[in-house]
Amino acid sequence: KIVSFYSFFLMMSIMKQNGEMNSSMNNNNRKGNHESVKEIARGIANLGNTCFLNSIIQSLAHTPELKEYLLDKKHSKTCPKPKQQVCILCYFESLATSIHLQSKQPANPILIVSNIKVIGKQFRPGRQEDAHEFLRCFLDALQEICLFGLNKSAKLANEKKTVIYKIFGGTLLSRIVCESCRHISDTVDIIFDLSVDIPSQTHSLLECLDRYFIKEKLDKENKYSCEGCKRNVNASKQLFLKEFPSVLCIHFKRFNVFGQKISKFVGFPDVLNISSYYLEKNNKDLVYQLYSVVVHEGFSCNSGHYYSYIKNDISNNWYLFDDSNVSKVETAQVFREEAYILFYVNKSSLIKTKSRGGVDINSKPHPNTNSNTN
Repeated sequence: KIVSFYSFFLMMSIMKQNGEMNSSMNNNNRKGNHESVKEIARGIANLGNTCFLNSIIQSLAHTPELKEYLLDKKHSKTCPKPKQQVCILCYFESLATSIHLQSKQPANPILIVSNIKVIGKQFRPGRQEDAHEFLRCFLDALQEICLFGLNKSAKLANEKKTVIYKIFGGTLLSRIVCESCRHISDTVDIIFDLSVDIPSQTHSLLECLDRYFIKEKLDKENKYSCEGCKRNVNASKQLFLKEFPSVLCIHFKRFNVFGQKISKFVGFPDVLNISSYYLEKNNKDLVYQLYSVVVHEGFSCNSGHYYSYIKNDISNNWYLFDDSNVSKVETAQVFREEAYILFYVNKSSLIKTKSRGGVDINSKPHPNTNSNTN
């Protein structure tokens, strides 16, 4: 649906009324140095409870491979969707380009905000949403656009060839081993992130990951129906990373089933090695570098405020992106936060991106040259 002039002016009215909504949320222990920032992108205007969207968009727009892909306008040059149809990836490309332009004015997310129900039918304009839920739905929507126009079998054949999968996609293998006949049953699922629990006795990301990938015993009332033995038997079940993503998104489950927040500090490293969770051992490419942290400030999933920290990939300085406000911060401040979502980039992928000056992968070979950013 094309954004009407009415909705445009309505959103502009909301912006004027709310101003920089995030400024009232700032507190002294979060504020950084509001100097003129030349090496970093600009903020995004809050159009009314859109901080959840802004924090995720900033993190994605600063993802090295995706950033170069978007700024090179590789999608809009071959967009498969007719010009009159909504294309969230075209809108995201336009917004990302705007974010990285040098300007004192915040970027305007109007095209994405006004079409948020295309991203997820459960989302409502003007309502606070969960940042992680938006991330999942947003990546799914971008993936679907890359596969637009293909039939079911063609989608299955091409789902790992899209730009979204090549950057964020990986596979998780669930392996069950029968203790009687040693029969192995493997199930493989595509993932775009990992969601880890925060047990009361854990204090670090590595502890959370260890528990996520720990071997589980299936016995007693939870016995496994073995295809080899043809009976219910004791077995073990364990998760492994089979194909590792270029960018690893890790989500802490900070909200319980009642929407109440688990406010607990969980330490996270600047450099993360996940080789012990990989199916094939002795892989040297599983070292990741932290580049973005999304934080939720508040007491429940239905209220509060989101903001993100992003590391500049040239200067290595950290910046706070709080809606329209952007400020340089000390590294120590980032690692004191109660993180909600962590974004890590594979070091090998980061080196390749820098060496070639951007990504050289296509979202899908479409001859269509329509663009939906107008």
